[in-house]
Amino acid sequence: MKKSVFMLVVATSLLIGIGAFAQNSNRPIAVPPEGQRPTMEQRVKNQTDHLRTTLALTDEQTQKVYDLKLKNAKQRQALRAECAAQMKQILTTEQFATWEKSRQSRGCVYGEQPSPRHRVKPGAGCCDSGRRAQAKGCCRR
Repeated sequence: MKKSVFMLVVATSLLIGIGAFAQNSNRPIAVPPEGQRPTMEQRVKNQTDHLRTTLALTDEQTQKVYDLKLKNAKQRQALRAECAAQMKQILTTEQFATWEKSRQSRGCVYGEQPSPRHRVKPGAGCCDSGRRAQAKGCCRR
């Protein structure tokens, strides 16, 4: 009886210990240093290369997909700039500053530099987020 209770306690402790180590959500992620983020063209090329491998695109299809994605990325960038200009005309100076700050904190969503609160300092952990956000170097999404 004494031996079986001891074995039960050891097995339970072992399972709890393994479970605790398996839940490591504070692992650091790799964040590129400032100025080394991929350009829009590099991001589009990476996306196109991924589509080429997953969809088995021909060279002609790959070029057409690249051109289309690059055109759309430039349009989105121009639309964001136009929206910011219109918001600046509508909002007061304080409101615009608050809106800009809010917009900058979402930078990683739009492929821009993540804000300092979303950047991971060397040796620090990151919040619970998906692989996609971790690969981008931010904790949103």
